[in-house]
Amino acid sequence: MRGYLGSLIGLTLVAASASAADAPRPHELPSVYRFEAPPAGFKPATASDEDLKRYGLPARPNPFVHSTVPYAAWSRAMAGARTYVAPEIRVTGRRHVPPVHLKQTSLRAAGALTSENWAGQIIQNNATSYGQGYTEVLGQWVVSAVQQAIGTCSGTDVSSIWIGIDGTNQSSDVMQAGTEQDVTCSGGNSYTNYYAWFEWYPADEYQVTNFLVYPGAPIFMVVQATGPSSATATFVNLQSNQYTTVGFQAPAGTHLTGNCAEWIVERADVGSGPKDFGPLADYGMIWMSSEVAYLAANVGTGLYDVPGNPGAGRVSSTLTMVDSNNIPLANSYPQGGSAQDLNVSGSAY
Repeated sequence: MRGYLGSLIGLTLVAASASAADAPRPHELPSVYRFEAPPAGFKPATASDEDLKRYGLPARPNPFVHSTVPYAAWSRAMAGARTYVAPEIRVTGRRHVPPVHLKQTSLRAAGALTSENWAGQIIQNNATSYGQGYTEVLGQWVVSAVQQAIGTCSGTDVSSIWIGIDGTNQSSDVMQAGTEQDVTCSGGNSYTNYYAWFEWYPADEYQVTNFLVYPGAPIFMVVQATGPSSATATFVNLQSNQYTTVGFQAPAGTHLTGNCAEWIVERADVGSGPKDFGPLADYGMIWMSSEVAYLAANVGTGLYDVPGNPGAGRVSSTLTMVDSNNIPLANSYPQGGSAQDLNVSGSAY
């Protein structure tokens, strides 16, 4: 960690931890960093490895060592990253917690799991400490327009789409980043809210207020650990060609294990209770693709997995979101080895 942070010339501290006399609020990240702005005309797709690291961008996969799938996904995203946005960040008070009441649906359905707040795909390994497991995860999706269930106009319905590492397999933290799609209805009028965010649970969510997120936007995202308690998140809007990146640290006492990676649709914890989940917004269908998780941060080797087809010794599972009465809210349908199809069912309609 020391060597990595020491090489990040031009980092700007956005939110620093308070002194002992002025302790940080619960669930507040110790620090968030904004990287130095790239120069005019900077092209991530052709940048040197040193410049990619300098500006907080994900490392280039090596297409000559293993499958071209990871390199192709990275290349498409970096080619679309043309306009840098210096991130403006605020704390929202919302949290994206590990899966609640995670359980296998039946003894016959190996890899089929349910949870009250997650739907999607997870892959697990046997890592017990940082450097043995997953350290980078990639994902791409199109932001869906959200609404409340037909005939409903009350309160706020929520939905989060994100990629992350840890959170299941006996790991209590979650290093994650994604987009939020919420809808509030009152007096017959609906209001939607779309934004990008990142978080290292058990800290709160941080919103990137000036990065464009809107229905129909194809969003590419990378979350990469740079040490057991430090990470970067890269956001690319492949339609507006905006991109931004942030560096952030784990809450005090929290470290990455890397024993699982996820591609998730979630209803977030919006209150102060342990499982105060907001109602799931009606988002129709979400297609997630370009899904890759790297082992041990070594993008120059064949050590990577995709959901549905992980390597030997790793396990892939599909998550269905259910309510407290075990009624399905969102299902996950893996499509091939590198993409999944998520759709809403049950009470959202």
